[in-house]
Amino acid sequence: MDISLLRKKPQDRLRTVFPFGGPEETAEVLFCGREEMAEVQAVAKRLLAEGLSKDDAYNAAYGRVALRGWSGLVDGGEPLPFTPENSDLLMIGSAEFRTAVIVAATSLRPGLEKN
Repeated sequence: MDISLLRKKPQDRLRTVFPFGGPEETAEVLFCGREEMAEVQAVAKRLLAEGLSKDDAYNAAYGRVALRGWSGLVDGGEPLPFTPENSDLLMIGSAEFRTAVIVAATSLRPGLEKN
């Protein structure tokens, strides 16, 4: 396992683009190191204060920190724009999407980088 990714500054960290669902559906996720994980904690704390459950707050927080965009996702045939609200909807409502994002955000596996 190559741990060099952990030594990079957050702005220099690699992003992963992974297929989700069909070949046209992709999501872009930033690798989350220590700084980003602290940001996940802070965002989750704020969402808890807004009334979300603990699980929903942390799932949404991961999306708000790690997700950098997507393409090919649709809602009723229309392209789904990348917004915090839509990110929350997917991260809270779709276990498959949520798991893929969290794994990509915390993985040191080579070969997934976009940069």
